[in-house]
Amino acid sequence: MEKSARRTSVSQLADSDQRSIWRPYTQEGTAAPPIPIARAEGAYLYDTQGRRYFDAMSSWWVNLH
Repeated sequence: MEKSARRTSVSQLADSDQRSIWRPYTQEGTAAPPIPIARAEGAYLYDTQGRRYFDAMSSWWVNLH
């Protein structure tokens, strides 16, 4: 995929996400925009810029439901 097309699709996805998804425990009016995650490996998530995050939150949702 061309780099400019990828940026556009991530931007469109972020816009759609903001309009469509409610995040429990989040004040939508003051929250920072969500980090667009491009991929995952084990307990690590990688954003569209290649930065790595340790996923320490996933158990909240598994245990909640």
